[in-house]
Amino acid sequence: EVISKKDAIQVDYLDIKTLDLKITDDGAYKTDPLVSKKLTDADGLLLVVPEYNQGYPGSLKMFLDSYFDEYLYKAVGLVGVSSGVFGGARAIHSLVPVLRRFGLVTLHKDLNVANVGSFFDESGKITDKEFPKRLEQFMSFLEFMSRALKEARKNK
Repeated sequence: EVISKKDAIQVDYLDIKTLDLKITDDGAYKTDPLVSKKLTDADGLLLVVPEYNQGYPGSLKMFLDSYFDEYLYKAVGLVGVSSGVFGGARAIHSLVPVLRRFGLVTLHKDLNVANVGSFFDESGKITDKEFPKRLEQFMSFLEFMSRALKEARKNK
C-alpha cells in the first residue's frame, strides 16, 4: 500500500508461492515466460525475505535459480521478515552472495521487520511509527539505484 502510492514506481507483485517451481527430468529448472518478461522489464527488484531457522526459504532459492539473464545489472532491495528480534537479517546475510552471483546489485542497507506477529494491529495497520520513514528512505534509494543501473544497462 505504501509503495504503491509512490508516483515514480510502478509495482508489479509476484508471489512465488503461486508459481509452479519444478526441475525437469533433465535437471533444468522450469521457467515461466510471463515471469521472465516481468523480470526482464523490471528496472529493480524488491524481495521480501522471510527468515526460517536463520536462512531464507528453499522456494526462493529455486525461484532465483530458475532465471539468470533477467537479473543482470539490476538493483535489488531486501526486506527481511521474522518473528524474532533480528528481522530477517540472518537470512539476508546468507542471500546476498547468491544475489551477487546473478549480477544483482544489492543496496547497502536492508529493511528489517522484526517481531512480525506484533508489527500489524488488528486492522492491518503498521504499529511501528518509525517504519514509514525507514521505508521511504529505503524506497528512495532503491529507486535511485534502479534508475542509475537502467541508464548504465543502456550503455553496456
